[in-house]
Amino acid sequence: MLKIIKQKRLNKNHTNDFLNLLNDVLTSDFPEYQLKTAQEYKKLYGKKWFKEEIKKKKNYFLGAFDKKTLIGVISFIGQPGGFGSVSWLFIDKKYRSQGVGISLLKKLEQWLTKNNFHGYFLYTESQKNIDFYTKRGFRHVGTMINSWFGVNEHIMEKILN
Repeated sequence: MLKIIKQKRLNKNHTNDFLNLLNDVLTSDFPEYQLKTAQEYKKLYGKKWFKEEIKKKKNYFLGAFDKKTLIGVISFIGQPGGFGSVSWLFIDKKYRSQGVGISLLKKLEQWLTKNNFHGYFLYTESQKNIDFYTKRGFRHVGTMINSWFGVNEHIMEKILN
């Protein structure tokens, strides 16, 4: 398992690092998306979106760093009633399967508990990811067929103690 040198909450100063890593992941890791889809995501999740979402008190953007390089992100969008969703969990390819994603999920759940959230959900496109999340206490609650951009989205939910 990789020892993460630092995990910290992201702020507006991390905008370019966040977007660069997100764009790398969208471009290289989602063969089910066509180029047009990846370009649309880049428009939807741009500087304006990041800067607006990062300053909301109920949202939590956490980054994993190797020295000063952003290598992974988890972003949580909080909703009223103690629930919310992970909008992004992505890791640089060079750092996958080293515990970075698990570490980010654990830190998020600590923050959720401290901030009176009792659960959250996320979407994933692949069976491999369903297995990853299931091993971490999530349950598969459904599939949206031909969802955003025609891609099937699996809904994973976790209720916290």
